[in-house]
Amino acid sequence: MRKKEFLCFILLFIAFGSTSISIQQVFGQDKRSYETSTSINYKENMIALIEQISTYAKTKNTGFTLIQNNGLDLFKSDDVTAIYSQRLAESVDGVLIEGLYYGGGSSHDYQKTKDNIRHKWERTLKIPQKYGLTILNVDYCGSNSDIISKSVQMHKQNKIIGFPASSYELDSIPRRWQIPGENDKDIVTLNQAENFLILLNPGRFVNKQHYLKRLQDSNYDLLIIDYSYNAQPLSAEDVASLKTKKNGAARLVIAYLSVGEAEDYRSYWQKTWANQPPDWLTELNPDWQGNYKVKYWSKEWQNILYGSSSSYLDVILAAGFDGIFMDVIDAYDYFENI
Repeated sequence: MRKKEFLCFILLFIAFGSTSISIQQVFGQDKRSYETSTSINYKENMIALIEQISTYAKTKNTGFTLIQNNGLDLFKSDDVTAIYSQRLAESVDGVLIEGLYYGGGSSHDYQKTKDNIRHKWERTLKIPQKYGLTILNVDYCGSNSDIISKSVQMHKQNKIIGFPASSYELDSIPRRWQIPGENDKDIVTLNQAENFLILLNPGRFVNKQHYLKRLQDSNYDLLIIDYSYNAQPLSAEDVASLKTKKNGAARLVIAYLSVGEAEDYRSYWQKTWANQPPDWLTELNPDWQGNYKVKYWSKEWQNILYGSSSSYLDVILAAGFDGIFMDVIDAYDYFENI
C-alpha cells in the first residue's frame, strides 16, 4: 500500500528533469553495489524503530494511536525473539492487513482470496489478537455489490474491522450503504471503531475544499488519510473539521507515514540527492515511482521521521492528528534478500 501525490510528482519531474534516472545511475543496477551487513537483524531493527516512534509520539500525546501496515512476521519469525515481538505489541495499537477475504495476493483481480493465503494470515493474526491489538483489513472488492456484501459479512463473522475498497488505488469514498456498522457513537480509541475509511490518493477530488467536505459528510468511525493534500500539509483547522462524523459523534483521524521508504514528493526531499544520495538512501522501488528504499535503522533517516519541528511525525502531531498509519513496515524483506 502506498501513498502517491501524483500531481506533486509531475511538478517535481518538470522542475528537475530526469531526477529518478540520475539517482538510479548513481546507485547502479546491482542491488549488491552498496554496503549491507549480514550482522544486522533487519526485523528487530524495524521493531526498534517503531518502538522509538511510539515512545516519542506518546510522550507528546498520550492517546496517540499507531497502526502498522502488514509486517505480520514481526510477531512470529525465526529471527525475531519473543521479547521483540512483545515490544512491538506494546508499541502499536492495531495492525492493518490487505485482502484477507477479497483481492489478496498479487493478481489484483477483486476476486476471493485463495484459501491457503487466507488461512496462513488468519493463523498469524492470532498473535497480535492475543496481545489485544485491533485488527483492520482492506478487502479489494471493486464495484461488485455481491462481493462487497460477502466481505462485510466475513468481517462481522470474524470480528475484524473491514473496509470494502472499490479500487486498489484507495482514491475514493464508497457509497454510504457500504459503511458496515454505521453508528452514532463517540469513537475516542481505536478498539471502539466499528468501521473505517482509508483514502490515500485524493487526486480525484477537484480541490482541498471538495475533498474535506466529502470526508466531513461521512459517518466513518476512523479516517486514514494523508497528512497533506496536493503536497500541502493539512492545517490544524482542517484536521479538526474531520474529527466529527456527519451525525455529530466524535471519530479518529489518522495520518499516513512511510517508515521504510523515502518519497521524492515529500518536503524533506533534497534535489541534491539526485547526484549525491546520502548513505542511507538506496534503490528506487521499481513498482512505485518516486519511492526509494532506505536504511531505516540509520540515525539520519530517523531524524527525518521524528525529533524536530519540521520532521515528518512532528508535522503530523502539530496538525492534531490522532495517530499514524505506518506503511512499508515490511522493508526488511528487501534487505534480507539482496
